[in-house]
Amino acid sequence: MSPNRPDIPAPSPQCRDELAPSAVAALLSSCLLLTGCAAYEAREAAIATIPAMPYSVQQGPVSLGADPHVQPERQEAIFAADFASIAVLPVQVVVGNGGDGPLHVAPEQFTLALPGGQTTAPRPGPEVALLFPPEPGVAHYAVTGAGMVGGLAGPIGALAGRVAGLLGSLMLNQRDDEAANGRREDYTRKELPTVDLPRGGSARGFLFFVLPHGTPPFDEAVLTYTPSPDSTLPALRITLKALHINAAPAPPENSPFR
Repeated sequence: MSPNRPDIPAPSPQCRDELAPSAVAALLSSCLLLTGCAAYEAREAAIATIPAMPYSVQQGPVSLGADPHVQPERQEAIFAADFASIAVLPVQVVVGNGGDGPLHVAPEQFTLALPGGQTTAPRPGPEVALLFPPEPGVAHYAVTGAGMVGGLAGPIGALAGRVAGLLGSLMLNQRDDEAANGRREDYTRKELPTVDLPRGGSARGFLFFVLPHGTPPFDEAVLTYTPSPDSTLPALRITLKALHINAAPAPPENSPFR
């Protein structure tokens, strides 16, 4: 001990038991504040017309525009996600019908041709949302801290810590469920709907292309929209350029695409 500082006695077991619930309560209050915030936040994508999109094509009465969202900042803003980490390429498309009859539009009518002869089809938004598990945040560590403080503070503190940890875990599970539901609902709402377009109508939304494991890096891919066979309309193709896609990593263990 320093000669200039008096010895500070260690707190007695009784004192620790009296102080522990206060410390645990403070940590649990932190959990309440942190879990009360919105767990999933994303903004709407800009509503673009086909002429304003970076890629567009017209075949007869049908027009198609495409905008691949490969920039990390756009993905984070619109989807609160890093799609490169799970090998997903989101492409915003707009389909316009200038013909006299209705035009059927559905995600399964699109394909993406990759270098090397591989072709992939879009996956439903809710399935893609499943690839993003909840990440431990400050609130998770606060719950862990409540249990640790309780465990170091004697029998009463240990009991208080276990109770606080249980309540905090329940709150975090609820927050995680709300975040997962919010992400699934948002991706469902933003994906291209299945519709029958009247004359002059248009449909817009995102296509989520899951890249096969082992796909090498590529800069170009060909997006194809194939109208219904009974329409006799030709397929529309757009070459998407400057994508700068890295090699596709293996899908996560919880991926429905393994």
